[in-house]
Amino acid sequence: MKKFTRSRISMFYVILIVVLLAFVSVSNYIASRNMERENDAIVNNSIPISDTANNLLTNLINQETGIRGFELTGNEQFLDPYTTGKKQMELDLETIRKYEGKFPTLQLIIDTQAVPAIVNLQKYYDSQLDLVRAGKVEEAKNRIQTGKTMMDRYRTIHSSIEKSIDQITTSAHDASLQAGKTSRLITLVGGIIALITGGMSIFIFKRATDAEEGLRKAKRRIVTWRRAWKRKTRKLWRSRKSSK
Repeated sequence: MKKFTRSRISMFYVILIVVLLAFVSVSNYIASRNMERENDAIVNNSIPISDTANNLLTNLINQETGIRGFELTGNEQFLDPYTTGKKQMELDLETIRKYEGKFPTLQLIIDTQAVPAIVNLQKYYDSQLDLVRAGKVEEAKNRIQTGKTMMDRYRTIHSSIEKSIDQITTSAHDASLQAGKTSRLITLVGGIIALITGGMSIFIFKRATDAEEGLRKAKRRIVTWRRAWKRKTRKLWRSRKSSK
């Protein structure tokens, strides 16, 4: 019965340790997946958005450069940056719209500020192109300051876009770090609990073993005492019998 009880106690602690290790493994897997997901968010979302946002500014600068060259020289070849920038602008706007739904703050800036500013700038560039082609070069030059003002406004909007993207990247990075910390904490706590549980199982097993050994010794002492008592009883009986 004692051996059976001791076996049950040992089995209980073995099962407890196995369950605990399984829990730590599953928790670490979940934490590592969270960390991987946040890192993927940085690579798959934040970096492409940042690159595309920078491309929008570059596209506008290229258009501005082409128009300026055409205004100064009247040579259509100087319009190559303008044409390229305008085509690329359409592609980059399509690209950035793919990510807008995931980030409401960025979507608000793009839809309510960036896109209207880009549309107005492109209308301005087109009107400058029409003026130069119509021979109204001086009028076009007199409007250059208007273009600079509009471009400065867009640069301010671009700064807001960059701040929003930085927040997205920082949030994903912080979440990745937190997932790593959670994984390490789970491992540490699980390891400590496993050590404590293992120590308790060893202690209880030793106590049970010592108790069982004590019972065996007590049993041997009782048996020895009984044998001694029987021998003494026999001697006493024989002594009485011989005296009769």
